[in-house]
Amino acid sequence: MKEGKGIIFAGRNTYRFSAYPVEEFPHLPSADNAQFFCTAKAEKLSQILSEGTVASTLGEEFPKYLGAALLELKESELRVVSTDGRRLSLSKALLDDYGETEKMLLPLAGLKELLRQLSSLEADKPVRILHDNTLAYFQMGDVEFSIRKIESSFPNYEKILNPQSTTTLTVSRNALTEALERVDVVVKDHSRMVILKLSPNGDLRMIGRAPEIGEAEEILDAQIDGEPLLIAFNVSYLLDGLKALHSENVYVTFNGPEGQMSMLRPGGNDFLYMLMPIKLNESELAYERNEEE
Repeated sequence: MKEGKGIIFAGRNTYRFSAYPVEEFPHLPSADNAQFFCTAKAEKLSQILSEGTVASTLGEEFPKYLGAALLELKESELRVVSTDGRRLSLSKALLDDYGETEKMLLPLAGLKELLRQLSSLEADKPVRILHDNTLAYFQMGDVEFSIRKIESSFPNYEKILNPQSTTTLTVSRNALTEALERVDVVVKDHSRMVILKLSPNGDLRMIGRAPEIGEAEEILDAQIDGEPLLIAFNVSYLLDGLKALHSENVYVTFNGPEGQMSMLRPGGNDFLYMLMPIKLNESELAYERNEEE
């Protein structure tokens, strides 16, 4: 420092930078008086954050919960939940070290940065979470990361967690993801709609059409039970859920052509991704019926 400027010398090169008074640096928040929330291993916390925030949308400002995720502690269970009004994602994990039942709403941008921090930690590194009236604190060894809470209520999501189903599907997650990505090449500049045809004891067919480009059809072997079904979704939203899920296979339930779809981890109830379908018009339905004939 010289005459209020920072100076860097490198051989014969010199760089001078403006400097600001130290007292103008923002006061760093302190967790000294914060309340204990829970402790989670870095790998597990990273998983439920990546799975549970997938239905949130960056840039959404109103209602405030659209660009955020709910962290909810219910006894020994930590839940991460998000929604954008068209879909909902939920991921949860059991904990050994936890405080009282509590919840807080945190912005997606801050949680994405937290995920980046978690990715540099060892899998079993403990992350201690605390909170006060305005901030959530994530303590990772010598590092403390804080996120400002959002003052807004989150919708009552529990009332839709046990939907009825008329058709179920079990299929390889990677195979389904890759097939939908190929269909998306055709439809991504058009409607981004993919039509699913589910035939019990048969196969899963995925059709995407773009009038100026053409048509894509993918067929996968899958375990399908219940009623035959013709249903359509936004392919991008389907891919979001599949890519977030940490599992070899995916189990999907459907409640008719206009009911919500639920994507789950096979054999478990620790992940849920719910999505509403796109309603097919009469001409689209007639076209698909003619194709079947």
